[in-house]
This record gives sequence, structure tokens and C-alpha cells, in this order.
Amino acid sequence: MIEENYNLNRLEFAKGLREYHHKAIWEEEKHFTWLVSIILSLQVIVYTNDKICEQNKCLLILGLSFIGFIFCCLFLIVIRREGYFFHKALALFVKEYNNIFNPSPEDLYFIKEPDREANKSGSLVNNGGMNLA
Repeated sequence: MIEENYNLNRLEFAKGLREYHHKAIWEEEKHFTWLVSIILSLQVIVYTNDKICEQNKCLLILGLSFIGFIFCCLFLIVIRREGYFFHKALALFVKEYNNIFNPSPEDLYFIKEPDREANKSGSLVNNGGMNLA
């Protein structure tokens, strides 16, 4: 009885961890979309403004483009890192689920373990100080 409760608590923890990382990915994607839409809107405002000379328009648009590029690179690193954590949390949940319920591969409730290649080890993640091995 105590071991069953311990296993169910581990499964509940793994489920909570998976949900936390899933929500974190969604929030990061949402913030990224907002920031990119603001930068693009600023570029349209600058481009359509008649009070700014053409040379200053070009400089402002190029500057905003550079800022957008830097933010895109940063968000790519952040989202890849959170994707890595989500993949690990999903693998932990599947392991705990299959340990508790012990379904056979033919069973309807069997959860296949996620592929290792689902989150490839790329230089963006490794530069962030994470060991993917």
C-alpha cells in the first residue's frame, strides 16, 4: 500500500513537471510572438511616416531588423532549452506511467517512450551549458 502511494506520487510529480514545461514553452512562444509583432509594427510605422527622411527611415528599419534578429536568436535558444526539459519530463512521465500500470505494447493504454531524436543535440543547446548525453 505504501509503495503504491509512493509510485502514484512519483507519477503525479512527473505529470506536474511535464505540464509545467509544456506551459513554459507556450508562454515563451507567446511572448516571442508579441515581441516580433511589436517590432514589425514599428517598422511599418517608420516606413509609412512622412516626417522622417529616407536615410533615417533606412537606418531605423535596419536597426529594428537587427534588434529583431538578436531577439529571435535569443528566443530560439530559450525555446530549444525548454523543449529539452519538456522532452526529459515527458520521458520521465512515460517511464513512471508504464512502471505503475505495466501495460503491454498491444494494450490500448500503453504509452510509447519518446524518441531520443525528438530533441536533437544541436550547438544552440550545447552552448547553453547543457549536456545532452
